[in-house]
Amino acid sequence: MEGFFRQYIRLYRPLITKLNELMSPYELSYSLWQVIFYIKNHGPSTLVDVSNYYEVEKPTITRRVHRLEELKLVEQIPGKDRREKKSKQYASKHFRGFKKIY
Repeated sequence: MEGFFRQYIRLYRPLITKLNELMSPYELSYSLWQVIFYIKNHGPSTLVDVSNYYEVEKPTITRRVHRLEELKLVEQIPGKDRREKKSKQYASKHFRGFKKIY
């Protein structure tokens, strides 16, 4: 079993590094892309939805979403309950290379 984890890490690390290099011209990283990918596939989503899906803490997703809002790649939309805020992806001229990353 130890060999499996060693192999996994040997594959995973270089892959994430390469993905980050490919996304850097768009001011993105793999962790930011994960949020965009989730919203694209699941539609408007709460921070809790995304954090539960990736099994990370909500503050981690909150920071990522704030960064994506700064980049104008997601926006907050009002939920049914005024305490609930959802985020959704929207198209931006700044980000024409989006399809290249998918």
